[in-house]
Amino acid sequence: MTKKFCKKYILSLVSAIFSIVSPILSQDIRYTTQWFGVNANPVPSLQEALIPDKPNISNNIFFTTNPDDKTQSIYLDVEIPIISQAVSFRVYGCLLEHYAVSSYLGEQRGMDMSKLSGIEGGDCYIQTRIRLLSENRHLRPNLILHSTLKTASADKVSTRRYFDTPGYFFHLEAGKELLTTTKTSPLRLRMVLLLGFMCWETSGSLQNDAYMYGLQLIMSAKSFSLSSEISGYSGWMSNRYGSTYGDKPIVSRFALRYKLSERIQLTMGYEQGIRHFPHNQLHTGITYIIPYNIKWN
Repeated sequence: MTKKFCKKYILSLVSAIFSIVSPILSQDIRYTTQWFGVNANPVPSLQEALIPDKPNISNNIFFTTNPDDKTQSIYLDVEIPIISQAVSFRVYGCLLEHYAVSSYLGEQRGMDMSKLSGIEGGDCYIQTRIRLLSENRHLRPNLILHSTLKTASADKVSTRRYFDTPGYFFHLEAGKELLTTTKTSPLRLRMVLLLGFMCWETSGSLQNDAYMYGLQLIMSAKSFSLSSEISGYSGWMSNRYGSTYGDKPIVSRFALRYKLSERIQLTMGYEQGIRHFPHNQLHTGITYIIPYNIKWN
């Protein structure tokens, strides 16, 4: 009787442990850029390691070129300097997207097949930017600390457009002028390096952690500015669940900016997915600079 009781008790204990551990170990939904829409946890773009002296509002429209996932997105980016060129508060994200996914890709992602097209609101990113160092004429660069919170503002995960889970990341940008504008040379060349840490919640109470990296070059002449960058982040879950898990995205970006006036800038650019980011995008937008400085007495 005692042996039967012990055996039954052990089996019940093992079953209880398995029921707790099983959800933690399972990853039936792959929370990565490889298996979701273009606006789900995208690779953060570099910000030239500069904090503006005036508030600015940017509005951009993105168009994907992937025939299996046609997406048009409206992005809004608002940055308000708290201390001019030193501390700022920034809110950005995809306001709205319209998508149309092929049935083949929908099956691959495990989507709700009744919602292969539609309109969804996106995630909101809340960021503070703090200048830790100011660059000088010697080797010292501008050093900017970014602290960012990603909200879980999407409606649902079944359409595979957004994770619908919270996340955050911290990163440093170091920027240095390699060539500055003078009276004899109107050219300006700037290099920016990015290094940081990102994490986001996935299914089964697991958290994916990733290191971030990036390199940006900006060349300016008079009213024109051309920037190019390569950036990405690398999570750990591909090491456990295989390379097809897809949490190590790398992208390259190119953008041309034209200063129409002291208050208005026009932008157009292209984003190319290199690894674990099966999306290419064209975008165009406008930035309005508010002519107001916050002054502290």
